[in-house]
Amino acid sequence: EFNKVGGVWVEGQTIEPSSTYSSAIFGESLTMHGDYLVVGASGDYTTISSQGSVYIFEDQGGTWTEIQKLVSPNAEIGSYFGKEVVSNGTDLIIAAHGEDTTAINTGRIYTYTETGGTFTNSQELYKTDRGIHDFLGDVDHVGLTNDTLVIADGVNFYEWTKTGSVWSTTETQTIPVNSEATAISINGDIVLVGSITDSVGATNSGKVSVFQKQGGIWTLIHTLKQDVPETNDYFGRAVHVTDSVLLVCATHDEITGTDTGAIYSFELV
Repeated sequence: EFNKVGGVWVEGQTIEPSSTYSSAIFGESLTMHGDYLVVGASGDYTTISSQGSVYIFEDQGGTWTEIQKLVSPNAEIGSYFGKEVVSNGTDLIIAAHGEDTTAINTGRIYTYTETGGTFTNSQELYKTDRGIHDFLGDVDHVGLTNDTLVIADGVNFYEWTKTGSVWSTTETQTIPVNSEATAISINGDIVLVGSITDSVGATNSGKVSVFQKQGGIWTLIHTLKQDVPETNDYFGRAVHVTDSVLLVCATHDEITGTDTGAIYSFELV
């Protein structure tokens, strides 16, 4: 934890889970849910190897205190529950990207709601076209805003919308030129999908597809790329969209040195 004191960020508490399992991968994913800190540990062991777990912390008098540990209702070896966690302040979404549904490692998404400081599982979500080794819900592959959930998987991204308290599948959108999705972000009616393996001007230089909801359909409106694409820059490894700015990470960009990486910003106009 870091706290801003007089305009300077100062290191504060080191937050640790109650579990001491050596391969828990605590902190692989994290998000804020209102006043709660939610941290995924997809490799955690409770009763089964790599079943994963999610820890809930509450700020109590200036100290982050663990108040709940969530585990998958369908825990199995290699569930990796907590691989990704996202929140819109009302709904908490947790991915278990290794869980089996109709096939091995299809992945499963869990929705949680909080009442009186206790988080309860409310629904389980799947792709309609799920298949073996889909691994639905990888890190950076899940985006959430208000009543819309989008998840990147392979050459598609999938949308769920919430009516009342129920999430339903509403659209599957194919990414242009069969680019495999590696990151996704949503804000309002804009979705960014990163594709690091796309070879726009050089092998694995990457690109980002910008979609807008038009007439109820996600429509490609723009493609972002570097002015000078270079081999293995991985432009689009992480993406983020706000009301006015698009941010794109190129983890292996060599602007200042070998594989130093860079962040690109674009304005929404």
